[in-house]
Order: sequence, then structure tokens, then C-alpha cells
Amino acid sequence: MLRPSPRLALSFVPLALGCASAAECVAGRTCGDARWVDDLALVDGAQVLAPAVTAAAAGRAPGRGEALAVSSRRAYVRFDLSGLAAASGVERAVLSLAPHPSWRTSDRAARIVVRGVGSPWTTAGVAAGDSPAATDDVAVVQVPDGVRAPVRVDVTAIVRGWVARTAASEGVSIECDGAEAVFVGVGSAQVASRPRLEVVVR
Repeated sequence: MLRPSPRLALSFVPLALGCASAAECVAGRTCGDARWVDDLALVDGAQVLAPAVTAAAAGRAPGRGEALAVSSRRAYVRFDLSGLAAASGVERAVLSLAPHPSWRTSDRAARIVVRGVGSPWTTAGVAAGDSPAATDDVAVVQVPDGVRAPVRVDVTAIVRGWVARTAASEGVSIECDGAEAVFVGVGSAQVASRPRLEVVVR
């Protein structure tokens, strides 16, 4: 049985009841499972939390919004990656998004699609319709109809590209096929609920 390294202090991710999961989720197991990231951390890694620093959505006023609305119009989120500077590799990376109270559920499932961003962008430019290019790395998770839940998406391939410098580290784009989803935004007073990356590094 694997034991945590003495130098490693694990921080558990709270279990979120009703968290979205689906066969399409590349994680291959329930999103929001408190043991998921930490099981991988036992390999010999350290957990790094990269908070979101800016976000923007096409057609919406720029700024550090309290809510992040995601629909067929892509939203963009950039992260503070300073904690990954010394990483030699990435075991697993997860994008964590908390539901905002204004998210109105519907009878249509919400398919969340996350892509790496391949070119620079500004919040004002995105709001005005100047969308940056996306990379080929795509992660998908399905939120069942009638559910408003935390979403955790496996973005390991995207973050590995940033660390290896084979892809621009310009954050991710998030879009939703189906009903609109609304997540807690970068400017929320609930710091722990803001978008973030949970990364296990070597």
C-alpha cells in the first residue's frame, strides 16, 4: 500500500454531493471525489493550487466578475502559474468550478467543454468579440439535466503543455453545449470557490 511521503502535506478537496460525472469525463471516475487528487499525490508528488487571476466572456462587460456565465459563447480564464515554475512534470491537473446561485437549471444537460488557449488575450478584447485561438487539447464533462453542481474537469494534457512549454500558457476557454451554466467568478468574495487549478506535480 502506498504511503504519503513524510515531506508531503495533503490537502483534501471537499466532497461535493451531486457533483457532475459522466462517461465522457476523461477522469474516468466521479468528479468531486475528495480522494481523487490525493490518491495521485501519494505517488511522490506535491499538490499546487493555481488560482484564477482574470476571466472574460464574449459579449459581456470586462472585469473581475462575481459570476462566470458559460454558454455557447466561450468564457476565458487565466491562472497564476507561479507555483508550477519549478515543476519537472505534471501527474494530474483538474479545473475546479463551483456553481453560482444564479445558475438556473433546465431540462437540458449541460456539456462543459474546456480547451487550452493558444494566443494572448485581454478581458476587454474578449468582451468585444476578439476571441483568442484554442489549442487541440480538449476536456469534456457532462452535467445532467436539472442539476446545478460543482464541476471538476481533468485538464492534465493542457497543463502539461504549459509546463513543458510546448503550448502557450494563456489559460483555458470554457463553453457549454445545451443549457447555460454559471460558476463562481474570479471576483467573488468566496475566495475558496473561485475557479482554480488543482495540480499534482513532480
